Amino acid sequence: KFRYTEGVKYLAREANCYWLLDYVFSNQAIKAISEQPFQVWKLKVAEDHTATIIVEDGNGNQVKSFQLTFTDFPLEEIGLWFIEGILILPSEY
Repeated sequence: KFRYTEGVKYLAREANCYWLLDYVFSNQAIKAISEQPFQVWKLKVAEDHTATIIVEDGNGNQVKSFQLTFTDFPLEEIGLWFIEGILILPSEY
């Protein structure tokens, strides 16, 4: 039902974060998220390896946030866009 680009595939493979793709796709079951045609997903990792995922509507308005108790994601921060069922890197827009 959902797809992702080659750039997202590369990120998932190199950062070992297929879990992040699953997280975006599985949370489409939340109505407040799924009714947004343009979604911005931001993952921010703290020094203690906890993380926050913030979902925005593309206009800077927060729709939902999630707290992760642990992640081994290698970057401090990443943003992904989910547009009409396709997950992309912002640079691929």
